[in-house]
Amino acid sequence: MRILLWPSSYVPVLGGLQEVCRQLAQHLIAENHQVLVLTQRYPRSLPSHEEIDNVSVRRLLFLKPKLTYLFRGRMDLFLASLYYCPDSRGKADRMIREFQPDIVNVHFPDNQIYFASKLKDKQGFRLIVSLHGDDTERWFKPGSEIKREEGPSKEWVRILKRADAVTACSQYLAQKILALMPSLKNKIHAIHNGVDAGMFKAVDSNSPFSFRYLFAYGRMVHKKGFDLLLEAFSEVSSDFPEIHLVLAGEGEGKSRLEKLVNLKGMGSRIHFAGRLTDKDVARLLKHCEFVVIPSRYEPFGIVGLEAMAAGKAVVFTNTGGLSEFLDPVNNICVRATKEDIAEGIRRMMRLGPGRDEIGSKNKMTVANYSWQRTCQKYIDIYKAK
Repeated sequence: MRILLWPSSYVPVLGGLQEVCRQLAQHLIAENHQVLVLTQRYPRSLPSHEEIDNVSVRRLLFLKPKLTYLFRGRMDLFLASLYYCPDSRGKADRMIREFQPDIVNVHFPDNQIYFASKLKDKQGFRLIVSLHGDDTERWFKPGSEIKREEGPSKEWVRILKRADAVTACSQYLAQKILALMPSLKNKIHAIHNGVDAGMFKAVDSNSPFSFRYLFAYGRMVHKKGFDLLLEAFSEVSSDFPEIHLVLAGEGEGKSRLEKLVNLKGMGSRIHFAGRLTDKDVARLLKHCEFVVIPSRYEPFGIVGLEAMAAGKAVVFTNTGGLSEFLDPVNNICVRATKEDIAEGIRRMMRLGPGRDEIGSKNKMTVANYSWQRTCQKYIDIYKAK
């Protein structure tokens, strides 16, 4: 098959969406399918065309003229969109005609919705729309099941109606989609993300730190709840004076988190590791005491799978799709509050060597979540009629 993947963002940008699409592209090529990735050119410093791991990646500026640009005082964006909207639409049209895809798989419908919908009307390709979290949760009040009064945009509704199939990264997210559009019941499929267990096979046997530590990582944004974790760790730190906390990742919320650490006077116990390679993540996972996932809401949570693959116990919040693969009987599941996260850390610390048994069970369970299995489920949907 010839498959065009059309995510709103792609590597080297970091995130769960980008990792899913990277893995999918590589597995499709390994199965002798032809793949082209078309995505937003953001940051602007990224090239318009490059090869990444033998995958051809094309980037265009998908800007549609919106009056909201003017209301926000962004005349520059409005004027740029007047040029780039027809320009990018024309380039995408030619690109798709030349590639002649059997499948166009839009991931995280956002800035590319208008363009994909118009070209679907014009070219009639088989369209699969894959939802990953914020693309759906944005239509609900933060951290709740209550829908926003304004509801989803007409463009979002339209592309899902036009889709031949819709995928969600968890049953949790699938139910949220159906709450917005019950008519999708017969064409929605939940496909869990995967993990590369091989990333832990050749990990440095030496710990990167001289101290014992808890580990948390991901995009430093409000929904990930790292501020709750910092508050919780500050509360329990005197109970376990030998334990430190390591946070890894980047994001617009990082400076606020750093200020919170300084305010708490915890700079000697809480460490920011920055952006990490897969190898770095594997090493930090291998040598940590356990992993904490403090998310306020989490549509799936690849971090949880990676912790399991590393053979680690997990303290996680009872939100979103985490409980679909993280066993709350063995691991510790808490509410997304600083008090409950603090208590979860205390309970896990007191288990001592018992954490190794939890980690062993997690490692066995995660075999059901390989990227190969995940990608095969996408292929099955691509082939379905």
